[in-house]
Amino acid sequence: MMSVNEELRKLVLAGLGAASLAAEKTGETLESLVKRGEEALAQGKDLNERLRHEIRQTINEEPKSTGGMTGKEAVMASLDQLTPEERKEIAKKLRQMEKESAANE
Repeated sequence: MMSVNEELRKLVLAGLGAASLAAEKTGETLESLVKRGEEALAQGKDLNERLRHEIRQTINEEPKSTGGMTGKEAVMASLDQLTPEERKEIAKKLRQMEKESAANE
């Protein structure tokens, strides 16, 4: 039979082993999370750069899509291509903007 001291010693050693294993696994997990975080950051930077490029490209192409027209001319030309329902929505928005403008005067 084992003595109480031997059982107590095993219990303490088992606790130390568990703490050691937990510390080791925590370190591995932390390293894994840091690596994933770095990868996500790199992917985010790449995505951000691609979006910036696409936005710049879209901005540079915008005048071409309106046939070189700007401002009022482009809006007037676009109105001709709208459905009756879309025109009603725009008319409603213009009335709302007029009311807001009159209220601010």
